[in-house]
Amino acid sequence: MKEINKQKQIVAENKKVESQTSCVYAQKSKDPAERKRYQQMCTNLQTEYSKLITEVQIEKTTIEESQRREETTLVEETQEVLRQKQEKSVTTTKVTEINKAKLKEQETSRITKETEERISLIK
Repeated sequence: MKEINKQKQIVAENKKVESQTSCVYAQKSKDPAERKRYQQMCTNLQTEYSKLITEVQIEKTTIEESQRREETTLVEETQEVLRQKQEKSVTTTKVTEINKAKLKEQETSRITKETEERISLIK
């Protein structure tokens, strides 16, 4: 799309030069019919130039807006992935801590039970 835009820009600049040339010929021409023809060419080429430049500017703006939207979307998606990753990390850390606490509780319970059994054997 950018290449097409560049080509249109070049064509537009060529139309501008042709228009300026026609305008000069129109001013220098002594023959009224030739003057009128060059003046008409000058006007037509100026109009074409103007249309092409407008198209190029619209396309450029559209491309830029599209790129901004894509960048915004990428940033938002990246932030969401990072948030989810951090959330998962926090969850994993919590689960790990809970599991450690359960193991400690089980170990404490086992030791308490063994101790009570030994005490009951001693009695």
